[in-house]
Amino acid sequence: MGPIALTSLCVGAGVGLRFPVFALLPVMFFEFIVLTPLGFALGHDGGWIVLANLAGAVCLQLGYIVGTFPRFLLLAARLGAQAGPLPTRWVLNRR
Repeated sequence: MGPIALTSLCVGAGVGLRFPVFALLPVMFFEFIVLTPLGFALGHDGGWIVLANLAGAVCLQLGYIVGTFPRFLLLAARLGAQAGPLPTRWVLNRR
């Protein structure tokens, strides 16, 4: 179960860096298609397969959330560099 979770986190972070949230649906569907036959091929029971699919989907979504932070930080840095200094009314510590 650990490699499934780690792989899903990494894939989710990669998807979060580049794609919008709607890209998670096909990735989760593909993950279900991969994990279900893999569970049957390895001889696991239905409970393990359901748990693996659930863990994979949750880790994929968590990875997506983690992957969006660098994207937004880069966007904020680009906008901050283009905007120049803040107007004086936005500065909190005026004296």
